[in-house]
Amino acid sequence: MSTPRMRTAPEAVAELKALDPNSALSVRAVRQMINSGILPAVTVGNKKLINLNILLEYLNGERELTPTSSPEYGKIRRIG
Repeated sequence: MSTPRMRTAPEAVAELKALDPNSALSVRAVRQMINSGILPAVTVGNKKLINLNILLEYLNGERELTPTSSPEYGKIRRIG
């Protein structure tokens, strides 16, 4: 098992641009994938770190990620 390459969204995009200078993936797109739950992230302080290996596998089509959603989101809940 290899050590995960944990990066912030801007660092991950910079590494992707180093691999493929014509990449169209933006920092905003990576952040949207994190916030929607498609891309798992670890929060450390104020930073959200993603595993660069998982991002690369997802972009290569080797891994399928499903969004994690809260079952209670958008529903009226009883107070009490």
